[in-house]
Amino acid sequence: MEGLQGWMAEIERRQGRLTYFGAVIGVMAIAAAGAALYFGITAKNDSATKSDMDDLKAKVDSLQSAVTKNTENTQSTLNSSISQLQTSIQALQKQQAQNAATISSLQSQASAGALGKGAAGTTITPVTPTTPSTTTTTPKKP
Repeated sequence: MEGLQGWMAEIERRQGRLTYFGAVIGVMAIAAAGAALYFGITAKNDSATKSDMDDLKAKVDSLQSAVTKNTENTQSTLNSSISQLQTSIQALQKQQAQNAATISSLQSQASAGALGKGAAGTTITPVTPTTPSTTTTTPKKP
């Protein structure tokens, strides 16, 4: 009988340990399931919905169209400025050519005048053209 009682005590101790470890494992399983539920719920709340994606797509499309319009306006403005600059350059080149022709004509007239007089020691002073201005005359006192 004593052997049987010792054997039963040993079985009870094993059963106690198994119950203790089983309970700990059960509590851990329940905690893990709770954590999984918590993370699942918060991830669902933080996830983007179809309407969020549609709103974001609409914003990106509006930004893209604004950038495209701004780029087109900038390109148009730059093209206009370039055209104006090219016109100004052409006008300046034409004026430069006219000035060169006038200078050449004046130089040939000056050399022809100096040779025609036969004066070896005369110097020709250049005359600078002036723009016409309005002059006022003051009346003379009697």
